[in-house]
Amino acid sequence: MIKFEEFLQDRHGAQYIGTDDMMPDDFNDWLEDLSIDEWINYGNMFANLQESEGLKKRIAELEQEQEREIRKEALKNES
Repeated sequence: MIKFEEFLQDRHGAQYIGTDDMMPDDFNDWLEDLSIDEWINYGNMFANLQESEGLKKRIAELEQEQEREIRKEALKNES
């Protein structure tokens, strides 16, 4: 899963205009300039993203379990 800092770097990169060598310094400046409300909004966005990724992972696990059960049942019926 993505870390909060990586999430913020992605958000910064989406709006950044400049050279690659200046990006880390600009990222730090950008972080320092974020308001409390922006921190909260980014935190909420990150939490929602993490929850969504967690749900997708759980759905994939459930689908795999279901496939295994179907295969077991098919093998059982063949016997």
